[in-house]
Amino acid sequence: MTRAFLSLGVVAIGCLLAGCQGQVSAELTTERPADGSLRQVVASLAGLEFEKADGTTKQVAFTANKLVNLNGFQNGSLLSLLANESLPEGTYTGVRLVFDTDTAGRFVSDSLARRFSLQLAAGSYADFDFKVEKDKSSRAEIILTLDLRQSLRFEGATGLFTLAPYLRSVPTADASTIAGTVSVTCDAGTSLASGGAVYLYRGVDLVPDDRDGSGIEPYATGVVTLNSVTGVYSYRVLDLPAGDYTVAATCDGLLENPVTDDVLVFRGIRNVKVARNDTLTADLAN
Repeated sequence: MTRAFLSLGVVAIGCLLAGCQGQVSAELTTERPADGSLRQVVASLAGLEFEKADGTTKQVAFTANKLVNLNGFQNGSLLSLLANESLPEGTYTGVRLVFDTDTAGRFVSDSLARRFSLQLAAGSYADFDFKVEKDKSSRAEIILTLDLRQSLRFEGATGLFTLAPYLRSVPTADASTIAGTVSVTCDAGTSLASGGAVYLYRGVDLVPDDRDGSGIEPYATGVVTLNSVTGVYSYRVLDLPAGDYTVAATCDGLLENPVTDDVLVFRGIRNVKVARNDTLTADLAN
């Protein structure tokens, strides 16, 4: 009883001194772009912006900007963004990346060591359900996933890339994985080796479509990879919230441009349900 009383007393004093601000920690991972030849997507991260239910926002700036290759944090690799940073009272509904506006050091490069200019466009907020109440302490730990397939586009007329960040967010303790093999037949001129990708949609019995700004939009995407020893193609999409999904494979992933209606042929379509903090096997076949 004494130990519990002392603990509550410390919390109460802390609330009086600091207003019991909520604390948030965040890490970043990425899904690779549609063009597998791209090696670096380099930009300078300046912080995170949190959106409240009333429409106001709160920016949390990093101590120092982070010049990073956004294409370098995949397959479970994580970049630490925030560690126990304070947020004031409010109901938070969204979070997005904030970039340094200075163009110095910002570029995209490919396997031939060619460099392209990179411009930034406003990204959407990822869902972030977090409430900070007066005189109460609260804490959130989240993983943000930057899906470069849905964020990066090449501007053919100007020869540069545009990054409009598409993020998804999940509490770290809740993060789930959907993975499996892919054995679908590709149309002539396409292949899983060059354009294989998997698209996930929130909900069941949905008709898969590419990201084009209208209609049904993918929630997450992932690359299809070949095991050179077994000859089996597979995929793995990490850091997903629990729930129902429609999952589909395509051999046309190279065609993805997130602002145009691309004709992607989807195969192996199936419904799945993944539990909280679980790994679900979902093989995709004709």
